[in-house]
Amino acid sequence: KLLLNLPNVVKGNLYVNTFGGGTANTEFEFLTGMSIGNYDYPVMPYNNFVKKDKYSLARYFKNIGYKTMAMHPYVATNYHRNIVYKRFGFEDLIFYDEFKHRDRVRNFVSDKAFYEEVIDRFNDTKNNNEKLFLFGITMQNHSGYRMFDGAEVSTKLYEYDNKSEIDSYLSLMKISDDAIKTLIDYFEKENEHVI
Repeated sequence: KLLLNLPNVVKGNLYVNTFGGGTANTEFEFLTGMSIGNYDYPVMPYNNFVKKDKYSLARYFKNIGYKTMAMHPYVATNYHRNIVYKRFGFEDLIFYDEFKHRDRVRNFVSDKAFYEEVIDRFNDTKNNNEKLFLFGITMQNHSGYRMFDGAEVSTKLYEYDNKSEIDSYLSLMKISDDAIKTLIDYFEKENEHVI
């Protein structure tokens, strides 16, 4: 609801080829502009065909003078991100061990902690008179939607076997909606133009 009420937000439909895992496929398509739609499922481009430096949004921004940073509050070797992100042209890789903010929702770094980390990293580069291209992947809403302490949403689905999973998922989305306000509120006050 918050994003829908912002005047400068571009809205539209998004096609995501991922279901139940495979986040790296969506990352690959977004960062390279290449579709994996022509490959046999399952395909994992990070494992199969990013064997050398590859053109990407990160490389584009690096070539025009931006500092490039990839952030993911999880294990660096998952999907070989620690290798692939470098091949995409990311200079700084921030994984779980490098996070200063580690508050959790379930067993994952919360979106709010992630956004606080983004703000810190933005300020670090700004203080060094650098421009920043930051690519971030959150973990709070990763699958495995069993009920958890702090779940707030309860649906009225009485005949659905996985009601607790739906309630958990929707509760996580609410927590995410609340958390993104932190990021939006901060950057609304920022003089620097930020997308």
